[in-house]
Amino acid sequence: MHDSLADFEAFLLRPPRLPTLVRCALLHYQFLTIHPLLDGNGRIGRLLVLLFLIQEERLPVPLLYLSAYFERHRVEYYDRLQAVREKGRIQEWLQFFLTAVSAQADDAMQRADSLLTLREQYRSELAGNRSRASEAIELVFDNPILTTRLVRSSLGVTNQGALNLIRHLEGRGWLSKLEVRQGRGGSVFWLAPQVYAVISDEPAEGYREREASELSTQSTESLTGVRN
Repeated sequence: MHDSLADFEAFLLRPPRLPTLVRCALLHYQFLTIHPLLDGNGRIGRLLVLLFLIQEERLPVPLLYLSAYFERHRVEYYDRLQAVREKGRIQEWLQFFLTAVSAQADDAMQRADSLLTLREQYRSELAGNRSRASEAIELVFDNPILTTRLVRSSLGVTNQGALNLIRHLEGRGWLSKLEVRQGRGGSVFWLAPQVYAVISDEPAEGYREREASELSTQSTESLTGVRN
């Protein structure tokens, strides 16, 4: 395994002779074939693609979500990888990988356009509003899950002021309240269902128990992404 990882590193650092996306496909295949970790090799392998593209200055932000495509084509994904290992069918793997990149790049663009359209709609409806709701709505597009703490720290308002802004957006139907139980206590979040529907492959309506359970195991800071 150590020799294989050394070869992997040498390929990673070697001056490029192949197109960047082809190198990504080969790096992903090599890492998954070496399988150096007890768990999470697939996740790390997909993360390596993003990090490599960012390092090569081909992707300014990590907005290429290959996992969704690989999951939708799970059987073919594993078959293509195995065919390289057993039969040397690298061409078929490269075609599959490049198709995934193309499909997910288009998907990211469509979602970005939908978010921009939705943001402009919200801004238009808030035109002339003298409250700071327009500033609060910008936070929604940074993260579709808000807390009073996030709004308070980001906008420099009181806790009551933050709650008033959240309720204003809730009254317009742009936020919906979500209570998460933790033992005897709990936490309150507000979900932006329309924004969430754009960025998620799952429906926003009735925010499922699985997501609520995951929220309860994480800190408010990590969920809301309080900005420094």
